[in-house]
Amino acid sequence: MIEQPIFIQRGSSSDLIVMIHGFSGSPLSYASVCGVIEQVADLENADFFIPAMPFGTFSRTKPANAVASIIAAIDKLWSQSVARNSPYERIYFIGHSMGGLFVRKAYVCATGTHPDAPIESEYDDALSAVEAPRCGEPRPWASHVERIVLLAALNRGWSISHHLGFKNALLWSFGSLIGHFWTYVSRSDERHLVFAMRRGSPFITQLRVQWIRMRQRAASGDDGQPGSAVTVQLLGSVDDMVSPEDSVDIVAGGDFYYIDVPFSSHASILDMTTSSEEGVGRAACLVTALTYCAVCLDRETVRPADEGLTVREDVTDVVFVIHGIRDTGYWTQKISRRAIARGAQLGRIVASETSTYGYFPMLPFILPGTRRKKVEWLMDEYAEAVARYPNAEFAYMGHSNGTYMLAAAIIDYPVARFTNVVFAGSVVTTDYDWSTYIASGRIGAVLNYTASSDAVVAFFPKLFQKPRWQDLGSAGHDGFDQARTNPRVKELGPIKGGHSAARQESEWDSIATFLIEGTAATPSTEAGRRNRLVAALGRAPIVVWVLIISAMMYGGAQILRIPAEGWRVFAFILYGVILWRVVTRV
Repeated sequence: MIEQPIFIQRGSSSDLIVMIHGFSGSPLSYASVCGVIEQVADLENADFFIPAMPFGTFSRTKPANAVASIIAAIDKLWSQSVARNSPYERIYFIGHSMGGLFVRKAYVCATGTHPDAPIESEYDDALSAVEAPRCGEPRPWASHVERIVLLAALNRGWSISHHLGFKNALLWSFGSLIGHFWTYVSRSDERHLVFAMRRGSPFITQLRVQWIRMRQRAASGDDGQPGSAVTVQLLGSVDDMVSPEDSVDIVAGGDFYYIDVPFSSHASILDMTTSSEEGVGRAACLVTALTYCAVCLDRETVRPADEGLTVREDVTDVVFVIHGIRDTGYWTQKISRRAIARGAQLGRIVASETSTYGYFPMLPFILPGTRRKKVEWLMDEYAEAVARYPNAEFAYMGHSNGTYMLAAAIIDYPVARFTNVVFAGSVVTTDYDWSTYIASGRIGAVLNYTASSDAVVAFFPKLFQKPRWQDLGSAGHDGFDQARTNPRVKELGPIKGGHSAARQESEWDSIATFLIEGTAATPSTEAGRRNRLVAALGRAPIVVWVLIISAMMYGGAQILRIPAEGWRVFAFILYGVILWRVVTRV
């Protein structure tokens, strides 16, 4: 990768074109693109700025630092243009692949923070580190951003799917495995940059929600805020690296213009040399994206997906009801229907989100990387709900792993906001800091159900709580510490029953009432005290694990004592299959 940025200044040009290259690319990737732009009558004198981004294969660059470097560089170029009494009148952004995400994030930051989707503090810190103003107010150049052109951008992040060719799917899978392993053994919080670009990651979801809020504010004409730059996405016709679901973001990019680029792959879309017919076709598409007016672009745009996004501005409340481990979530719709009915009684229009992320056994649940994927799935759904229901408040009911997903999302995704939260069978740590998120307005109130005999929480997640091996805990068994000090953190229980006690029908109305109104009723099945055996073993969950492992080893030892070798081998294989079936399905 070239180490120096490319800056071509043509004297007192009134146009600036900023180009950000993709993963493992360099400023030279845009050589033929620059050649095309120089032939455009209206842009032949434009200044070019193509920074060299640290987007190498093994890069651990933080996205905030990369974005800060782009903004600081444009700040400097803008100041220089002002100093020579010819400030830029038009600014164009062009981003290829992963670079498309960074031009959009830089634009979002430049338009200023939004109260419902604030820019993350780490971006302010990164800007301060390079002596640039923070993201509070819009940059003076933000309102001059005329157009954003995305070339084969992965707007929803990347994912491994059947759309990838065998070679790329194998490469991405192997790379993911190595990356996760290295992050684990190095005990480092700094993940490889490519993982920050995965679908549902904090960077991707934050950008999507911030983009949605930015567009809504610009459309309302609120104080003349910038954020309405025309955005055009060029789609490769045979993109073998990024699937259609990852490149086209109907949620955040509902107002994008989409143009198909014939005979173009993820990489070749940048090859606009006039020596080939394909290159000439790509160049024509770029000129269209850069110069056509909105009406003309409307005639050129293609339908990027079979189904569009239905926006419902009348919905006042959205209720998420998310299931947990060893569950497919059939009960979630029952609770959501009660919440919809309760809202109707109060004259509110309630929509629900009860999607399932699939059956989730105990063994995958204790793997941090697998749990993280479920959190990313949840926040991908959240971003879509923000776009679909722009005027709604959000509430959340989670059971078991569903409680972990929300707690982790609140920590890692500052855009996540929920008025009322109900937890049942919670596997979150007892010292979770609800007060901080309540004080910041991101959480309204919390209702936590505990159960009298929740052996799942008492024996398994609780094992990891004190040694802090993982971010799991026993709030569904022991309750939250802040329930004793913060009146907005309420607890009901212990409910009589085990891990699924609070999901029983007798509690549905109480849960629905809290989700819509934030008030808690007395549970109809309150037991008054915990089961003594579960409580006793819950004080030392390691004992339960030792007993389980000992039983497994004892079973294996007994099989090894079978005298006939053939039967011994058969029994041992059968025993292994049974154990594997248990740990992957229970």
